[in-house]
Amino acid sequence: MTAAQWFRLAVGAVLTVGPLVVLFTALDPIWNGHPAYPATLLVAAAAGLVLVASAFWTRGRPADLPTGRTPADLPAASPARARRVLRVTGRVVLAVLVVGLVAALFWLRPFAAGSASMSLLAGGTGSDPAGTAPSTAAPGEPAAVTVVDGPTSIELVPARPTGKGLVFVPGARVDPRAYAEVLWPVAAAGHLVVIVKPPFGMAIAQTGQPGTAIEAHPEVTTWAVGGHSLGGVVASWYAQDHPDQVDGLLLFGSYSDRDLSGTDLVVESVWGSNDGLTTPEDIERTRTNLPPSAGFTEIVGGVHAYFGDYGEQPGDGQPGIDRAAATEQISAAAVDFMQALPAGSG
Repeated sequence: MTAAQWFRLAVGAVLTVGPLVVLFTALDPIWNGHPAYPATLLVAAAAGLVLVASAFWTRGRPADLPTGRTPADLPAASPARARRVLRVTGRVVLAVLVVGLVAALFWLRPFAAGSASMSLLAGGTGSDPAGTAPSTAAPGEPAAVTVVDGPTSIELVPARPTGKGLVFVPGARVDPRAYAEVLWPVAAAGHLVVIVKPPFGMAIAQTGQPGTAIEAHPEVTTWAVGGHSLGGVVASWYAQDHPDQVDGLLLFGSYSDRDLSGTDLVVESVWGSNDGLTTPEDIERTRTNLPPSAGFTEIVGGVHAYFGDYGEQPGDGQPGIDRAAATEQISAAAVDFMQALPAGSG
């Protein structure tokens, strides 16, 4: 095999094996997230297979001299050397791009949702697990919630809607299904909850996603947007840019990096005192970006990963409270926030 063939074989193998390893080591959360990520993995693997196949297919040896030719018949040395430099440079650049792409695809692997959220979603309909939602059902009847799992969102649809809705944006690389447990009581209280599935698990990849959910539900007259971590930041952008659509902003372990202090948004910031990623200092530093009426709920001992059901997260702090107790407090704050939104203002 020539050097060019070996190069195609090596690059093709990396481009094939890397994405497939990513896919099959996190198959469930990737396959059930936004379709952009699995589609990219499959396209990358297919491109790698084409390169591998091309390494074994040749139409001859261009480097061999035709019969009757002598070294004197070859082109001048300088142009040949220039072409070799270009070939080597191109291969190096391509190799760096491929390695970078595969590394990025590995990094984007999501934190998978835990068993509590998955059980709720699998059931399709259930009652308020944390007991934090005001009852909207007849005495003795559970407050039912129906799950609608689509390609780009998960909807928690209440049986007796109030006309209010919450579009929630997940944190970076977090399985959207991980927020079902903490947001279930909101839906059980009668408020539509739409958890968006960001492309590649990164909210900044499609900052206008909340708008799609809002437009899909004209029956909802009052909307809030919210999110966890990076998702909360992106939600604050949407709230600022769409004052005609959005009445409230709910932040889980997050903050607004834009000045919303002059808006009439109803805002609730729920934060953990032991959060190692969105620290108490971050909350205090950005407090003035929110309206003076904004509410702040501290989860004493709470950490970043407690705002979703996805296990531990690197860089986070050490919890000083039980996860179940923290989830109950976070859910209660979210329910109170939705209850405080003015009805029929959308």
